[in-house]
Amino acid sequence: MQTLTSAQGSFITGISVVLVPFILPLFFLGKPRLKDILCSLLCFLGLFFLVKDDLSHIGSGALWVLLCAFFVAVTIIYLQKVSSNLSYLALLAFYQIVFTAVFTAPFTLGKCVHTLLSSEVAVAILFCAVFATSIALLLQTKYQHYTTANRAAMIFCFEPIFGSLFGYLINGEKIGWPIFFGGVCIFFGIILSLLNINKKGIIECEV
Repeated sequence: MQTLTSAQGSFITGISVVLVPFILPLFFLGKPRLKDILCSLLCFLGLFFLVKDDLSHIGSGALWVLLCAFFVAVTIIYLQKVSSNLSYLALLAFYQIVFTAVFTAPFTLGKCVHTLLSSEVAVAILFCAVFATSIALLLQTKYQHYTTANRAAMIFCFEPIFGSLFGYLINGEKIGWPIFFGGVCIFFGIILSLLNINKKGIIECEV
């Protein structure tokens, strides 16, 4: 992420939306339907318009973030597979956090930590630890099995939309037509994934 802008990173990570339908067969969760693939591509198109003005001069770090996108897709799918067979989902979320801490701890050895003692950094760490990690993982683990892996991946596309919204409300950033069009594509991609036409030609919601 030090070699990319946040917009570039969010776009590359968003590629996981397109990867999910094609990885599903590897976990024996069925083959992707044409509708799922089209909705994923529509969300991907929206994601592109959200950050297209910031995609020039992508460095070599993009390959590492792309690898991250692959693992994000695998995480969504594998969580879909195991969460439907477990009852202790809160414990599963707890283990995810604990093992993440264990495996990342060695990379902090020998680092100077005095820069983390400022109040602004401490608040940011606390916010990320509570809301972006603990609560987010708990909610995803608990409720993802009520939907499909494809839809879960597309819901993640709302991240840059919320980012643009809070950027406007908090930082006064402008929202131009590319951001608006990208948000509309993602919104309709998710809505279309929830709809299905039955044999009688009636549109039904698959929620």
